[in-house]
Amino acid sequence: MLDLDAIKARLAAATPGPWEEEREGGGYPTGVVYGPDCTVTSCDSEPGTLHQCTNAIFIANAPSDIAALVRSEERRVGKECRSRW
Repeated sequence: MLDLDAIKARLAAATPGPWEEEREGGGYPTGVVYGPDCTVTSCDSEPGTLHQCTNAIFIANAPSDIAALVRSEERRVGKECRSRW
């Protein structure tokens, strides 16, 4: 079951964005994610381990992705409630 209140609480407690992933000159992710006031995470960007940097990309986009999902679910639930009456 989707616990929207718990998701919203975690979202509210997270460092506000925007968060950004750092990229090298060639556009490759470095695995470092910056929040507005700190470095949030990093990964090993040595050759052969670039796939680990996908975690940094995921983390950098999580706040905006989750906020969009919460808004979408609230709209959907609201429409269901209105259609029942």
